[in-house]
Amino acid sequence: MVNFVSGSNGLDWDQQQQQQQMQMQAWGLPEQLRFVFMFMLWMAATVARALLVLLPPQIHSAGLTNMLESFRTNNPFLTEDDAPAAAWIGPGAASTKALMGGSSTKHAVASASSSSKGSAMGRALSQALELVNDTPASSRKYVFVRALADKLIHENAAHGSQALKEVNQIAVQEGFARTIYQLSQYLEGIKQQQQVDALAWPWRVLKGIPLGVTTSQLSAVPFVGNIGHYLGYACRSSAQIQQQAAASRVAQIAEKEEMTEKLAQELSWMAEKLNECSALDDAIRQWSTTTSLASLSLCANPRVQRSLMKLSVILCRGMVSGDYEVSIDITSQLLLLWLPLLCSNISGIEGSVFSAYEKAEAERMLEQAIFILPESEQEMVLAVWLREFTHSSSDWPNLQSCYYNWCHVSRKLDYIVCEDISDKQS
Repeated sequence: MVNFVSGSNGLDWDQQQQQQQMQMQAWGLPEQLRFVFMFMLWMAATVARALLVLLPPQIHSAGLTNMLESFRTNNPFLTEDDAPAAAWIGPGAASTKALMGGSSTKHAVASASSSSKGSAMGRALSQALELVNDTPASSRKYVFVRALADKLIHENAAHGSQALKEVNQIAVQEGFARTIYQLSQYLEGIKQQQQVDALAWPWRVLKGIPLGVTTSQLSAVPFVGNIGHYLGYACRSSAQIQQQAAASRVAQIAEKEEMTEKLAQELSWMAEKLNECSALDDAIRQWSTTTSLASLSLCANPRVQRSLMKLSVILCRGMVSGDYEVSIDITSQLLLLWLPLLCSNISGIEGSVFSAYEKAEAERMLEQAIFILPESEQEMVLAVWLREFTHSSSDWPNLQSCYYNWCHVSRKLDYIVCEDISDKQS
């Protein structure tokens, strides 16, 4: 019985060899060259596909991310002080070590840290505001910590003590600076991930090449079909791991998007608290130095953009209200940074950002803020508005009347200068 089986196997092997030899003899030179080319291409694709078993976990490493970041187009308003000097530490970490985003941020952190060391209520309020930042909006405890922070701020203000009012101001200023930094870090992480994914299309093409399934021509070569089968099985196993990793990355990005929406809303909430504490000028000063956040907001989630636009309008209202002393430089810098976002069209299925009345009121406040500036500063701000307004499909904010008024004033000044020059020459 054993001899019969082995003899049968030997006979089958001889028949296969004879059939393969007859098939190879039937091919001409073009068919043989085509077979060699297909075989080399198949082997190259097989090796590249096998290498992807190790490469995908490393393609999202900090090294590649930093390389992509080094080739990013520089923002003309970006300053060295705005670049984050510390990596994201994560929930529950000490905020005073994470806040290194700018000169105003450092000043707020230093003031808040010195106050929290000497005040138990200041430390309690700072902790509550930290937990508001770190707790996800989907958690049932988020409502609890936010209500707790609201209650502490309200009771400190109702007590009537000037020391407790200063505690509120410093703690909320620190929270506002911390929220700006965290939002910038999340948006930066999402942007870098999108850049990596945009350059990963060749890898996705290679991963889509089927392995283990060969053509009849490749099957004619001894052992090639078996090699392809085993490599295909190994790569299919690794493909499952890669799919799980891709699903994990998608979940992480979705979680980051949710956090950015929450943090953007918390910025508006903290700005309202600062206004109640008569300290909105500090938020205005911080908002005028957030060059990185202003740049990242242009490619952020539309819901994040809506929150940042509303906050910018709130701060512009504070600038022109007369309740706070805001310098010309801060007013000019804030308008230069945030006009591009205000001019962007983000109205979609969820409705527009402002009502018709709110749009008209916001335009009036922007015009008043521009009128405060000297003519040279008005020229820069209006030049930015004209470029962004022209390139955007949105018709808001329409500052034509302000632009025409500046042209009228500039024309008069140019005429006076020309008259003085002609009188001197004569």
